[in-house]
Amino acid sequence: MAAQHRSRLCEMHARPDNPRRVVKMMRSILFALAAFALSSIQGCGTVADVPYHAVCPGKTGNCSPEELNRAVTVREVGIQDTGWNACLTSDGPPLKGSPELLADFQCSPTSTSLLKVFYNQAWLEYNDDGEQQDRAQLTAVLNWIRKEPGPLFILVYVHGWHHNADTSNGDPRNNAIKFPLLMAREVDQLKRMAIDKKIEMPKVLGIYVGWRGEEYTSAIQKLLSISGRSEVADTIGSRGVLKANLLEIANAARGQNSETRLMVVGHSLGGRMMASMFMPELKSGNAQPLGPNTMVVTLNPAVGADCYDPVFGEGGKNPVTARPVWMNITSEKDSATNLIYSSAHFVGLVNSCNPSSAARNKAIGHYKPYLRQVVDQAIYVDGGDPPHKDCMQENTPSLAVRGPTVWEPDWYKQFDQRLYLSFPPRSDTARSQNVRIDYAVCVGVEDSELPASVLNRGVWNVRSDSSLIDFDEGGGNTSGFHNGIISTILVRLLTEAMYITE
Repeated sequence: MAAQHRSRLCEMHARPDNPRRVVKMMRSILFALAAFALSSIQGCGTVADVPYHAVCPGKTGNCSPEELNRAVTVREVGIQDTGWNACLTSDGPPLKGSPELLADFQCSPTSTSLLKVFYNQAWLEYNDDGEQQDRAQLTAVLNWIRKEPGPLFILVYVHGWHHNADTSNGDPRNNAIKFPLLMAREVDQLKRMAIDKKIEMPKVLGIYVGWRGEEYTSAIQKLLSISGRSEVADTIGSRGVLKANLLEIANAARGQNSETRLMVVGHSLGGRMMASMFMPELKSGNAQPLGPNTMVVTLNPAVGADCYDPVFGEGGKNPVTARPVWMNITSEKDSATNLIYSSAHFVGLVNSCNPSSAARNKAIGHYKPYLRQVVDQAIYVDGGDPPHKDCMQENTPSLAVRGPTVWEPDWYKQFDQRLYLSFPPRSDTARSQNVRIDYAVCVGVEDSELPASVLNRGVWNVRSDSSLIDFDEGGGNTSGFHNGIISTILVRLLTEAMYITE
């Protein structure tokens, strides 16, 4: 059973005579009674803990070479030639939903600015005990890597609460279905960098890591499932199977080509899973647990700030690096981590790393003493001075002095620097290069109390405004605040950071 194997992110000090512990237990009991009453009204329905993308379903023996090859598929995705918006082509499950919803996700056959990009996609799935659902999935990934001379760019995405790897229902808001929209932006950015001769164009592999982030079918039970799902995220992270699998992938990819890059992205409880998985390394001052040329990114991570006491707290070990190698990025408007998750912490539904810490009961992205960077965006169209709203200083240099660029590897090194990202059509397309949309991205320290030197540290804790993550104007595919994470600007910043050399 999963409960036999669940390990906490950190051990709790649960002495019976601890008044704070008693109060939290009473709150938890009240919450549990309310949950029981409400779920009894709605009825009990559960989501099965099963693999959705078995390599050779129904077989008791080893999969054939042909089946292993088919487990890594070539996906086609549409993207604007500016890279600003992506869409799903017919290469995928039939989409379902309102006309307005489908218009945001489906490619228009009459678009004159649409490009088609391709990448390779694989699946890794894990059960509630942290074990692989299908061992052949990893075998298929490693076989594909070892056949490729490289360089490779591998993006691993770990979803969070309320999601899994099911692609059968056709809802384009599901992470498993809209994952190609993230990969389209990644391929487009790599193409831009290759056209500019900054890198050799890599072969791109997207790996979707699935687990049972949704356990129940009723609305009330879904809301109250944060306790059980956070424990499962901790289990998968601390059990070590996924960690070993990721390290095996990283080592195999580097063995093919030293210019290979690996980015692991964990969203929501997937970000909690990353913290649970790699906290021993972070505690020891190793912010790059998967080795050279890798980065861990957590987006709107549902993990307590107290878990990062060993990194950002007094005496914490945050190593100095040439580029950020671990980035927590949270939208200031993300109510799921700011309100729901914090409330769950407060009533004892979610485990705490350090119950005596001043950082307890706050998600890492909403605890101001541990915030180190701010990334904000201002928008303007077809040249001219960008508005300064949401930028941290008013002395933004004009484009006449400092032209826009899609490549600026030093974007993060100065706390008061402004990076201009240009969004013209790619230079390998036929459309006029005069068609452009430019954005100003502000990068800086939150306030004067924080030293600028923190920007040279390996672990970043970044607050963004709603235009970078959970964006108001993010190029479509927003689909809600907490899950509106597929941002062109975000992909460009992270990808460029990965290619900064010491």
